[in-house]
Amino acid sequence: MLDISGTTRENPAEYNTFVLEPTIKFAMADNSNSPITSLEALDVPSGAVTITGSGTTGYNIRFASHFFDNVVFRATSANGTYYIKINRAALSIKDNFGPETTNPQVIADLYYDESESYTDYDVYATIIGVDGTATLQKAEVIIGEDEGGNRATGYEAAGGKGLKKASFAVSASRDTVASVRFNVTKAGALNSGTYGGTYAGSNDGTEYNIASRRTIY
Repeated sequence: MLDISGTTRENPAEYNTFVLEPTIKFAMADNSNSPITSLEALDVPSGAVTITGSGTTGYNIRFASHFFDNVVFRATSANGTYYIKINRAALSIKDNFGPETTNPQVIADLYYDESESYTDYDVYATIIGVDGTATLQKAEVIIGEDEGGNRATGYEAAGGKGLKKASFAVSASRDTVASVRFNVTKAGALNSGTYGGTYAGSNDGTEYNIASRRTIY
């Protein structure tokens, strides 16, 4: 259950789901005395999100593509207006920082359908320096699927099932790097005459903040 009371557009309630789940059901709790009368997606193009249903039966939210991986919605009821941000995850990001670390890295675990291979994807990292500079580089595969116990049977935190996992990394010193932003494309998508498609990380990408050691969607 998600608490949406007291939310604002700048500080919405956040709900995490998996990017391969295109449809999400949004409904008020059975004991709610003020059903949602309207639900709309904000700051996305027409057709990016389709909303059907009603406050009585609940709303079905369907995303048109993986590109729309974090979208804010405005929900209205007789008692007020509320905001919900849906984050559609495919990456779990961490670092290996520690007192004995000689090769500090930010590591992105990529989850994808078990019928595919990690070689079907390219992971790109935009490294933001503490001086504000931005450098784009392709992340290195450090653990492929089914290697070293890295197979994923599920992505429990976001509801994914039947998945594989591979780990990608970039070097990132805490002294010189402020954050790392990851985008995932189909393999070779940036090398052809036409763009091959985004799997995860819209706009600047899914960001890992070095100081807070947290992921920002």
